[in-house]
Amino acid sequence: MSRSDRYYYLLRHSALLLVLLISLAGLTFSVHAAGSADLTVGSIWLEDASQVGQPISQLSPGQSFNIIATIKNIGQDTVAGYYLDVYYDGDYGRGGPDSIAAGEVQTWYVGPLTAQAGTHTTRWVVDPDNMIQELDETNNEREYEFTVGIAYSLEISAAAGGTTDPAPGTYSKSVGDPMAITYSVAS
Repeated sequence: MSRSDRYYYLLRHSALLLVLLISLAGLTFSVHAAGSADLTVGSIWLEDASQVGQPISQLSPGQSFNIIATIKNIGQDTVAGYYLDVYYDGDYGRGGPDSIAAGEVQTWYVGPLTAQAGTHTTRWVVDPDNMIQELDETNNEREYEFTVGIAYSLEISAAAGGTTDPAPGTYSKSVGDPMAITYSVAS
């Protein structure tokens, strides 16, 4: 290959390289260090405080319960010194500092709490101050909404025909609890 051919060859490939670099300059992409951590809030559920380990789907007013959540490190590095913020309606609490290994799942809870009728929201935020460098900073929180059954009562002032079955009084039940009522209308 002659000297001018080599010069032309280098010039042509340099131009192609320059075009490639210019086209890549317009692209945006994320670059992460190998082996980064990634904390996330997994599942959230409720448990009766007297039956730990048994998830429940319904609460009655006055019932004692815990709110449970799992924290996962789906990244590749161990994290030391992370915090966890928990919000329950208007209340707030912070847990930590704690450490979690790569691939580890930890279970945290708040309670015991006393159920009050109505709809409630709990929000869990891991690494709330963004102190841990993570692969994904958008998966650090989860919200869970639940409703506590509203109690109702039935008052019986007198039974038909003067009988005492059922006895006069107030009978309290929670939403979802069965209550059978038999009645007749007489003129």
